[in-house]
Parts: sequence; structure tokens; C-alpha cells
Amino acid sequence: MSEQEFDVNGLVVIITDGVNNIGQRSSADVSRILKEVVMEEQLESLKTILVGVNTRDAMINDYLNSFKKDAGIDQYVDSGEATPEKLARLADFVSKSISAQSQALGTGGPSQSLVF
Repeated sequence: MSEQEFDVNGLVVIITDGVNNIGQRSSADVSRILKEVVMEEQLESLKTILVGVNTRDAMINDYLNSFKKDAGIDQYVDSGEATPEKLARLADFVSKSISAQSQALGTGGPSQSLVF
């Protein structure tokens, strides 16, 4: 889109139910990749949200908060138990995040973090 002279913002929502116990990528790898995406895709801004689902264990929430910080992710949201109501609320949150990021286009930065 930038080749056609359109300004573009991006949004990445990562949904997980736990810790990275078999993955090949570290939080430093994720941080580097996110920075590369902004440059390669010529984005005005990139908003990143990490969402924990069914993360009742405090250890998992602590890990995900640390991963968020170490990877340079903008926001961590604990969505609670994966009930139909909570998943619908999560879908609404993602939809509103997309809209907010789109509306931030032209401001030179990402949208403000929304409350789940």
C-alpha cells in the first residue's frame, strides 16, 4: 500500500494459553522481528497486543507479562477463562483495537491501549 502512496498502521494480536515451552523464538527474536516489520512494511506505526486465554496460573501470567516487556509488546491482556461470553468479549476487543489503530493513522504513532 505504501508503494501506492497510502499510509498504513499495523496491528498484531498474539493469543496464547501458556508459556513458550517448545518454541524456537525468544522474546529478543520477537522484538527484532517486530522492529523489522515496521521498517520493511513501511508502517507509520505497529500496535502489538499479547492476549492470555485460560491463564489461571499466576506463574503463566507472570511469564506472559515478562515476555511482553522483553519482546517490546505494547500491551498484555489476561482475557480469563475461554467461555463463549469471554471469547465474544475478546473478539469485540480485537475489533475495537483494529478500529482505534486505523483511526490513529496520520498521528505518527500507535493508538492508545484499550481496556479489556
